[in-house]
Amino acid sequence: MPHTKRLNIKNSRTALMLSGEDVKKYHLRSLKPVNSDERHRLNAWKIAKMAAHILHGKFSAQRVTVFGSLAEGHSFNANSDIDIAAWGINASKYYKAVADVNELSCDFSIDLVDPVDCYESVRKSVEMCGIDL
Repeated sequence: MPHTKRLNIKNSRTALMLSGEDVKKYHLRSLKPVNSDERHRLNAWKIAKMAAHILHGKFSAQRVTVFGSLAEGHSFNANSDIDIAAWGINASKYYKAVADVNELSCDFSIDLVDPVDCYESVRKSVEMCGIDL
């Protein structure tokens, strides 16, 4: 007689047999933990997207791009700021735009640059690794 494994069905539980508490425990185990650095980076992206929304809507920016360490990813850390380039903001409203985006979070400093009127090295960084929002 060939060797076969026997499955003890009466002791096996299906998903339908799990209690609400068991389902919660299962889902908690299945969630991949997010470390604090990753959480910080994800929060920075959230703030950057909020800033882009303000810059497009309130200040009529034609294009908004994240660049620098957040866009590059590997060098972003707990001390990093959020670098944003925005095209088309009226010069008379630029400092108000800077103030408004910096009010979004006390965890991050946001550097807003006009890529038309900035250092060449900054412009190259925006062009090379910028991510449009």
